[in-house]
Amino acid sequence: MVKRPHRHPRLSLPFSPKALSTSSLIYEGTGLKSQELPTKLLEEAGVACLSGTAFGKFGEGYLRFQRCHSPENIAKALERIDEWVGKHL
Repeated sequence: MVKRPHRHPRLSLPFSPKALSTSSLIYEGTGLKSQELPTKLLEEAGVACLSGTAFGKFGEGYLRFQRCHSPENIAKALERIDEWVGKHL
């Protein structure tokens, strides 16, 4: 996984599993439901992710990302997320 600090206090990675193909991102204080944020990230930042609620009601406040990409692509996606969050949240 790409190692880099998050630049926004509203986003955090609770852990970075080494054996799984997905990661969860926690977001807080955005005013957006977890089904709204993936749509905005896809349409406005070009980054695909799933709502945590796709895995049950306790997934609210989480986003799920696939890690089956090159480290370079993951780094680009994280940069796009940081840029979008900086502009919109």
